[in-house]
Amino acid sequence: MPRCGLLGSIIISIASLALAQNSTPTSTSSQTTSTTQAGSGVQLADASPVANVSLAASVVPATDDLSIAGTIPTANAIAVATPRVKPPLTERQEQFQFDRRPRLMFMPKFNLNGSGFGNSASASAGLGIDTKHLILETFASYNAARKTNDGTVNNRNGHVRSLNASAYYRLSNYWFLGTSGGWDKLSTTNYTKQVWGMNFGGGSDFVAGGTSFRLIAAYKPAAFDYRNGTQGPQFQFILPSPLAQGHVMFVENLDITFLHDTITDPNNKILTERQKSHRTHTASLSLGLILRF
Repeated sequence: MPRCGLLGSIIISIASLALAQNSTPTSTSSQTTSTTQAGSGVQLADASPVANVSLAASVVPATDDLSIAGTIPTANAIAVATPRVKPPLTERQEQFQFDRRPRLMFMPKFNLNGSGFGNSASASAGLGIDTKHLILETFASYNAARKTNDGTVNNRNGHVRSLNASAYYRLSNYWFLGTSGGWDKLSTTNYTKQVWGMNFGGGSDFVAGGTSFRLIAAYKPAAFDYRNGTQGPQFQFILPSPLAQGHVMFVENLDITFLHDTITDPNNKILTERQKSHRTHTASLSLGLILRF
């Protein structure tokens, strides 16, 4: 074949090939473009040619959407653990411990007194034990309180000595019920007076806000005090709970008292009724520490 004819055949073949490439459907171009962009913009888990072919072959011709399941890895998800709220009983069982022996306790307090007493300081010492089912305590106390408003003259000095004990039975849910009582003797410059009393109530130990505490509520009936008929609610707050086995605790006592004038002559019925009819109320607050060893 002449050279000119051969050259013409080559030119025609090249032109035919170029025309065939230009006439390729748009979707194929779209596939190629998508494959190239995915390869350059996303770091694939497997960058081998097989992964690229799988990505291009996953194109849906009708919509040009990419089916990326299994070909483009998703970002690693960080699992956030949701804290589980423990039941109150479980928290107590984990944090509280019971005593295996009696504990020596010392309690210094500052007292904001009612009932005609001035403010005072006091100190108590005793023994206590907190077992699984029993709470037992006994104390001897000295309170430097004196009467400042009792209607007598030159009553400059005074103090109160006390012996007290308490016994509570604890249930399996940490609530306890019981009683406490004792003897108090007031000595002043002008006179002395002593009284026995009891109260009945209960309480529990709680865990809240990363700490623990004990609450006790009781009621003192008037039946045990024939001289003044004192009665009323009493509250005690201890932080942290003694079951936390700490050596230093804060204690607060609030007493609300309803009473009548002191009966001076029980045999004089008219005078006694007059004194009983003159009723009043008062309150006292004490703040202190429990040192336990």
